[in-house]
Amino acid sequence: MIQIAVCSESEDERTIMKEYLAKYEEECHLGFCVAEYGDVGDLLRIHGKPYDMLFVDIDIEVGRETGISMAKSLRAINEEVIMAIMSENGGHASDAYDMNAEEFLLKPLSFAMVEKALRRNLCQIRDGKEKVVIRFNGNTNVIRLESIVYVEYYSHKLTFHLMNGNRLYKMGGLKEFLREHGGEYLCLVNKNCIVNKLWVESYDKKAVRLKGRREDVEISRQRWKIFEIEYLRFCGEGLP
Repeated sequence: MIQIAVCSESEDERTIMKEYLAKYEEECHLGFCVAEYGDVGDLLRIHGKPYDMLFVDIDIEVGRETGISMAKSLRAINEEVIMAIMSENGGHASDAYDMNAEEFLLKPLSFAMVEKALRRNLCQIRDGKEKVVIRFNGNTNVIRLESIVYVEYYSHKLTFHLMNGNRLYKMGGLKEFLREHGGEYLCLVNKNCIVNKLWVESYDKKAVRLKGRREDVEISRQRWKIFEIEYLRFCGEGLP
């Protein structure tokens, strides 16, 4: 799952950007998680969240702060994130590249402009994602960890449910897989199932609802509080 943030004071521009991103996501069979912000200050305050790419509108001014100065502050916080600067003033292109922004998009935006920016930079983002090697019955598949929605265990076999609806299989156990790939994204919700936190839509004490899935995944009584703590930490939130 590729984490993208769109920041613009204009709700219309944020809506257009989300539509362009959704179109590209569908056409290229990718997984985007898109957050929107109406204020660069809000994005600065929570920028501990690991976004892969930022689309930042600098045509704003808040008190003594300009959009350019706040975008520079974003870059100072995270030098690795891909940054696309948006402005209706072509003269700001030099400012964008002075702060090492990868892209400058001159408004009004078009899908072609956004598509070009994504194509140029997504290879860099995707190459940095963790890979998972799945071998079964002589076949080998290499997939990205974020493409796994959830994993089920039954009779010494793992079933991987992927974001494109496909399934892959591998002999082994959940604990072994968690030790190898658990890290930030995966969480055990019952003795026979792991979910990927990137795909969680909502949850309660009994089940996790996953994006794009009709079936819920059961949370055991022993695991739900652990899951809640891990998920809220993953989202950068505290307990309610």
